Amino acid sequence: MSASPSSTSASPNAVSPTSPEAASAVAALGFEDRLNAFWGRNRRLIFLLCAVVLVVIVARGASDYFGAQSRQRLAQDYAVAAATPEGLRRFAEEHGAVELGGVAWLQVADAAYEASDYSKAASAYEQSLRGLVSGSVLADRAALGLAVSQLKSEQAAKGRERLAALADAPNVSVAIRAEAAYHLAISAHVAGDLDSFQQRAAQVAQIDPMSLWNQRLMSLQVTRALPGSVATSAAPSSPASSASQATSPSASASSAVPAEADSEPLIRLNLGN
Repeated sequence: MSASPSSTSASPNAVSPTSPEAASAVAALGFEDRLNAFWGRNRRLIFLLCAVVLVVIVARGASDYFGAQSRQRLAQDYAVAAATPEGLRRFAEEHGAVELGGVAWLQVADAAYEASDYSKAASAYEQSLRGLVSGSVLADRAALGLAVSQLKSEQAAKGRERLAALADAPNVSVAIRAEAAYHLAISAHVAGDLDSFQQRAAQVAQIDPMSLWNQRLMSLQVTRALPGSVATSAAPSSPASSASQATSPSASASSAVPAEADSEPLIRLNLGN
């Protein structure tokens, strides 16, 4: 008995198991099954990771908010404290580890310097460096104030070392470097070391030829007719005066420059007041 055509022939709409359409359907079903299986195995971990991310976002936002509030309160406290020298020093002592405390110490140091209390000024400048950002303009200015205060007190050797470090540092601002080299030039001249004086004077001219410090040194060389100055070549002195200068160079050097205490460094703090 032969099979009927209807049982042996495939329906025209049927899809062969090996056809591309069937393979795609199986692949799609397989991916969905795998995804459901992965979710079933790891959904707790996924929920936990989402919760951790949410907590981190909230914590960071809260930290930024409370940090801003804290900085605002600190700024308000500083404004109140700055009204009196005692309040400013108290604020500096309480908040010396933060930048605003370093600024307060810097103002305390400036006040001591202007009062010619160089030992207290040096101590306050050193304290300010602990709160100020290293390498910032204010930190470099505090370092200059410390060096000059030491130079004018019983720590002159340390002051010269600090000034040399500032004058020779390429990453320090031009204004700070020029002033540091200027004070080294004056210190060398007071000591009668004309070679060091001329070396530092040349350094000031190289760093910032238009600065007040270079103008002061040029004026000093011209008016006192130091060796190598313009005045020496432009207006030669009489034989008698030349002989006198040749026999006593140190005496000429001592009289050729004002006392080091007369050179006022530009280290006053300007907060826009």
